[in-house]
Order: sequence, then structure tokens, then C-alpha cells
Amino acid sequence: MAINIKSGLYSPVSMEAIKTIASHHKKSYRLLLAYLILSRFAGDKDVGGYGANRVIGAGAESIKNALSIGWPRANELIKELLRLKVLDRSPTCLRVGASQARYILTMPGDVQIPHALISGRGAVDGIIRLLNQEYAASPDLITTAIVVLLHLYKYHDMLRFGGVSPDMIGQLWVIDSVTPEGKGFKVTASRATNNKNTVATLPLFMETMQTMGIDKDARKVWLPVFQDALKLLRSSGLTYEAVTLFDAKSVPHFPVRLNDLHAAQSGSEPSFIEDLAGAAYYTRGEFERFWIFMDTDPIKTAATFVGICRLRFRSADPATAKALERDRLNLDLHRSKLIALDIMDDLKKIKNETTYR
Repeated sequence: MAINIKSGLYSPVSMEAIKTIASHHKKSYRLLLAYLILSRFAGDKDVGGYGANRVIGAGAESIKNALSIGWPRANELIKELLRLKVLDRSPTCLRVGASQARYILTMPGDVQIPHALISGRGAVDGIIRLLNQEYAASPDLITTAIVVLLHLYKYHDMLRFGGVSPDMIGQLWVIDSVTPEGKGFKVTASRATNNKNTVATLPLFMETMQTMGIDKDARKVWLPVFQDALKLLRSSGLTYEAVTLFDAKSVPHFPVRLNDLHAAQSGSEPSFIEDLAGAAYYTRGEFERFWIFMDTDPIKTAATFVGICRLRFRSADPATAKALERDRLNLDLHRSKLIALDIMDDLKKIKNETTYR
């Protein structure tokens, strides 16, 4: 159930605890969600010397409400977390704000998870949307998707990568042609069809699930499961792709297109397709392809296009704000360059062409 909270708030979650839970209960997604819910309610102050984000005032009632299950089932989930020793009972003398402390997270968190992912935002569900019947996801697929999503959060950095590090997961786009256009260039690129996408997150996911022997055979077995989890995360809207232009130093320059209708049209995230109307087009046919006007030849400057994975719910921290501002400034600069190169006059000729979303 979604509740109103500030989008910028977050709590650290222990990947070691996630590993402990997932390796013992590969199909118990409710156990993972119960742990995440309790972590979200941990106080952000040091209480009793346990450290910040370790002491919890919430209990079975919070899990019951968030997962829409009965109190006995919610209490059983807490008992199992206690048995796995990722949770411990709090001394009766501790308090979290005005509430009596109930539990202590035994493992310090190392991955920041936004509260909005756990509790939702307004009327919009967070991670709980994975349970929606429309996705018809099996319990083991939901568990897999949760584990993969948490790993993606670990490597998500808007400032450095424009999303999740492309070294961990990303989709290569191939430059098909570069032709002169005015005093600049028209660049056409298409999604690589030979599966040239990085999946360095796969072995981390396998290790979390306690798969013995991360060899080629094990990868072949787990890769389809991993890919199904990514599909579920995309279809549920918890992740989306930002096709991004990177310079020769692997620094994100600006997103060419956001493959997400809400992110593209809300105006909260800039992109070439949306902000420079007429200077770029995206088509979806037998092969996905786009073309954009550029002031330089990307092949000669060693620029690349990469499909970056972005997370729907993320912390509204200064680094993220700085990254989005960089994208806006770079797009404004690019518009100025196109005008200076007389490419904008050529745009009038193609203003009636159709774009596909």
C-alpha cells in the first residue's frame, strides 16, 4: 500500500542479509519484502550504540499492511528473519523516537534504498507492484527480480554513468552510418542484434543465490532466469532504458532517448528526442533505430551510444540533481551548435516525419 513520503529519503540495506535470506528461501519473496519493509522503518540515529539505521520500532503490523496479508503470516515472517539471524529482538529499554524499539538489524546496510521503492509514492506502488496479477510472475521469478533490483541499486550512479554502470549491465547500440548534413552530421544507430550487452551483474546475482561453481555451464543455466527478472523489472516499470551518448572518456554526455513514456514526457529528465524536437528521430520496426544531428563525427571522436539501465525510484540527492542539470546544459549547448552549423534550417524539411514511442 502506497503512502505519502518524501522521495529523497532512503535507508541502507544489507546485501549480506539479502544473500542470507535468498540462499535459504529462493521462492519466499515475502521474506525478502518483509526484511526491506523493516529496514525502511529503521531509525536513522544511533540508538543504544547499535549504530544508525539498525534499530526498528515497526513490526508485524507494518508488514501486514504493506503486503496485505494476515497478522499471523506477517508474524511468521518475522520469526523466520529472527531464525536466520538477520534480525534480533531489541532490549526493552530502547526507543526509536516516540516508539518502543522492537527489533535490531544485525547486519549494517551497504546499499541505499529509497523509501519510495518500499512504500510507494502517493498512489503509485513501489516494489510491491511485482506482485500484480497482470505480470503473472511466479514466486521464484519475483524473488529473482528483487535480488537483481537490489544489485542494480548498488551500482546505480546518475552522475558517473547516467544510471547503472554499463560495466555491470548495459545494451550496446551500433553506429550504422555517419553522413554530412549541412555543416554537421546525421548519425544513424541501431540496437545491437547479436546480444552485445554486458551482464557482469549475473555472477553477483548467482553468488547471492548461493549457486555453487560460477562457471560457463552455471552461467548458461542462470542467464535465462536473470534475463526473465530484467524483463519483469522493465515491464513493471521499476527500471527503464536511457539510450545515452558517451564521450571518448566514457563520461555520459546526454540521453538520446528515454525508453519510458512517463520519464520522457514528464519533463523531469531531459533527452535529445524530447528536448530537441526535429533534430532526432526514433523508429521501431524490424530493428530499433534512431538518428540524430551532431556537430562532430562520433566515430572519429570515439563517442559511443549505450542503453543505460535507470531505476524508477531513486534518492533525490545532490549528485542526481547535478547529473540531470548536466544533461540539460549539454542539450542546450548542443542546440546552440546545431543552430550555428545551419542544421536547424534543414529540420524544416523533415518536420512532418513520424516518430514512434
